[in-house]
Amino acid sequence: MDILAQYHVATLPVISCPALVAVATLPEEMAAIRNEGLADLATRMPQLEVAHMDGAGHELLIDNPQAVSDFVWAFLSRWGSKSGQD
Repeated sequence: MDILAQYHVATLPVISCPALVAVATLPEEMAAIRNEGLADLATRMPQLEVAHMDGAGHELLIDNPQAVSDFVWAFLSRWGSKSGQD
């Protein structure tokens, strides 16, 4: 808990590689907090892609495993073949 209490997105290094974050959509009343957190994260990760998991709460892989799989495979198909082409 002590380590988590010290965690702040603003202290992260800038991560320039493509990244995918899966985000719950439930409970709906937490949407503003999730969006604020995503906006903060995007300041440190300029190539961040956000995948909203419809009908999913904290347990994304249990609540909507097909959507998680679909988003991950789509992300990998866009970026997987581009690695090492600098």
